[in-house]
Amino acid sequence: MGAWLNNFDGLSFWLGFLVACLVWFLIGRLLPGVARLREKMRYQASATQHQRSSQDELRLGNDTLRLSQAWHLAATLFSLDEILVPPRLVAPAMPPLIYEPMPSEDVTDWVIPYMPDWPELASFYGAPWLDLVEALQGDANLILIGQPGSGKTVALAYLARQFIRKSPEVQPLDDLSPVLVHVADLVLPPPSPAEPLSALLPALSSYITSISPKRLPEVISSLFDRGRALLLVDGLDELSPDDITQVTQFLESLLQKFRRVRVVVAAAPEHLGGLPGLGFIPVCIASWGAAQRAMFIARWGDLWGRFIAQQARLKGPTADSLLLLGWLLNNTQNFTPLELTLKTWAAFAGDSLGSSPQAAIEAHLRRTLVGQPSKNRQALEQLAGQMVLNMRPVLGQKQAENWLGGSDFAPTQNEPNTGEKSGRAVRGRGALPDLLESGLLVKRTNDRITIAHPIFTGFLAAGSGEAKNSGQQVVRQPAWTGRVTTLNYLAMADAQAPWLEEMLEPQDFDPLERDLLLAARWLRNAPDGLAWTSGVLRQIAECMQKDSLPLSLRARALTAMVLSSNPGVATMLRQLVTSSEPNMRLLATLGLGMQRDAKAIQELIQLLNDRTPSVNRAAILALTAIGDKAGLEAVASLLLTGEDGLRRSAAEALTNIPEEGYPTLEEGSALDNARVRRAVVYGLARVRQPWAISILEKLHTQDDWWEVKDAASQMLQALQVENPRLPRPIPALTETGWLTAFAADRGMGVAPGKPAYQLLYRVLSEGTKIQCQGALYFLTAQGNKDTVKPLYQLYFSGSRDLREMAFTTLWFLGAMGVNLPDPMQFSLR
Repeated sequence: MGAWLNNFDGLSFWLGFLVACLVWFLIGRLLPGVARLREKMRYQASATQHQRSSQDELRLGNDTLRLSQAWHLAATLFSLDEILVPPRLVAPAMPPLIYEPMPSEDVTDWVIPYMPDWPELASFYGAPWLDLVEALQGDANLILIGQPGSGKTVALAYLARQFIRKSPEVQPLDDLSPVLVHVADLVLPPPSPAEPLSALLPALSSYITSISPKRLPEVISSLFDRGRALLLVDGLDELSPDDITQVTQFLESLLQKFRRVRVVVAAAPEHLGGLPGLGFIPVCIASWGAAQRAMFIARWGDLWGRFIAQQARLKGPTADSLLLLGWLLNNTQNFTPLELTLKTWAAFAGDSLGSSPQAAIEAHLRRTLVGQPSKNRQALEQLAGQMVLNMRPVLGQKQAENWLGGSDFAPTQNEPNTGEKSGRAVRGRGALPDLLESGLLVKRTNDRITIAHPIFTGFLAAGSGEAKNSGQQVVRQPAWTGRVTTLNYLAMADAQAPWLEEMLEPQDFDPLERDLLLAARWLRNAPDGLAWTSGVLRQIAECMQKDSLPLSLRARALTAMVLSSNPGVATMLRQLVTSSEPNMRLLATLGLGMQRDAKAIQELIQLLNDRTPSVNRAAILALTAIGDKAGLEAVASLLLTGEDGLRRSAAEALTNIPEEGYPTLEEGSALDNARVRRAVVYGLARVRQPWAISILEKLHTQDDWWEVKDAASQMLQALQVENPRLPRPIPALTETGWLTAFAADRGMGVAPGKPAYQLLYRVLSEGTKIQCQGALYFLTAQGNKDTVKPLYQLYFSGSRDLREMAFTTLWFLGAMGVNLPDPMQFSLR
């Protein structure tokens, strides 16, 4: 110890001590600066990353916008922006047990059942509608459904366009970036099963050119990880049920990994697959009315005159545009958007072959085919026929070449598998390049091929020798669009259609009458003289008149009858409008209005005093739709002197005829009659336009009567809050308050899984009417094969209202692919 003290160097110690203090002092002074520097560097890195992500999303948006502008049939002539008619959705029915009290009902809620597979009736009478962007604000993933040619592809392109351009209506969801793909471009199953995006990337790389292929996976993964992706998938309506199952599995894995991603898919109403079970809500495209058709034809005519006819005039005279516009408007009332596009194109191009949709399709095919048109046409029909018979709408290029060349065919019924069709097959192996150039065939990722539209597939398949001789084989296929379109055009060309007998007289009872309604759709386009049409028309007329059937099934039959344009339909409806059965009077009234039958005006005016409220409302809607002076005067008189409920319905119905209705409402808002002004409030709220909202605000602040002020206040508030008709995710049964209360009343709890379903079935037999409606609403998305029996029991023995909702639930189950056996198996019916 002493030796150590003797060697102690005091100077070194104190110097070391001072240096250490200085170091610690400097560290103490520098540490905050270092922390600030690190924070600044972190912020700069984050800002750089954010800027880079924003730039990537901008590039992605530009590429997607460019793609969306070509996602329509006439892309070789015009961009989407130039001819777009903004699509609308028929608003779904408001779910039960969600709102207390229930929001205000529309006049159409009294008379028109929700029919997602037959939207024509609701569209014609101006039922509540949603914009596509608005529909996403309910936080549900959506299935966009509609018949082939109804505009689903354009609707998805429109949705992408709105989000990319940050239109004002997307503001609540403006952080979403659309990702647009066709299902045939997905690689399924995914190359990396644990990475569902691996199925998506090849599809995106085919059109995203401004982001390097090396960086694209990182950009897309980041977009999905941050919950900023809006995935838009087109083409599910083109697939077979097995293919849809594979797509459903892909979407399920995608949603499990990226729970915040939003998805919209386009599908056929006949087959939704397992998508409702994943929380997807079906919404249907609204049919075009006269205003939308006029807008489209006028835009086409203007563009054609400015950009295409200028060159045509150098070669010779062209048809008068005004004559064409008038002819098209008067002869396309029941056309789908696709059919109207093709007919308008043919009319302006001067190669029209007739007034029917089939003639418009034929003109397009002839105009489009290149190379050796006759041989290529036959080869294409052969390919389409094999696609339908084999239920393979997406083919590898090698298989497509084989079928074009007349080899590697699958056997048809009662025919050995030789792989060759000598004597009947077309040898068109070299046709593929010409067909791809024409655009009738589309090249997909992984060297796969599809036909440009399922309407073309069915039309061409019906012209092939194979399909013509295999009608029964197609009839026996499960529900898918290839079956629907091919049978349609087979029936157009076959006066007898012997395979129809199997369709219309099935061995098993179908409570949904699906095949009868499928055949009923064909009446719209059927040429005169086809023997089968009278039988189908007779069957759907019988269906419409059966009081024992649900109103929604009878309304489907009515719609098919009206769309058939058969001259005898109006005569029959004028007789039925005096029926003793209220629902028959209701349906006949709606049918007469949809046909705009001026001969029925006096009968409809008398129904304004009908003792059944729904028939009153139907008469109001029908009279405004017909537009006859006497009918409109009767509706106006009702607005002035009727009871309050009918006054309101009259005001709402007048919004369906803007030229006469809007001025009437504006004038009524200033009348010295508080009951009229109060009724007008509901009509103005239905208009959803700035001038109408301005009048509502004036009534709210300046009117002398509190009933008017209160009604205006309620309607203004309803326009500002979230729409109660928005499609919303269905909560889990264990989180459903009314079911928990039902169970508690019986000393039970709500356990997840099968016990919860058993409790739901118990609700159907023991619950109140509103509880049964809540159970049925849940089962529309989450039902299964075990659900069928309790639904049948309710359908065949429940009250009229519950039978209606049970029918709708059965329709959803059938669309999901659930087998609906003959009720006799359960000793029902």
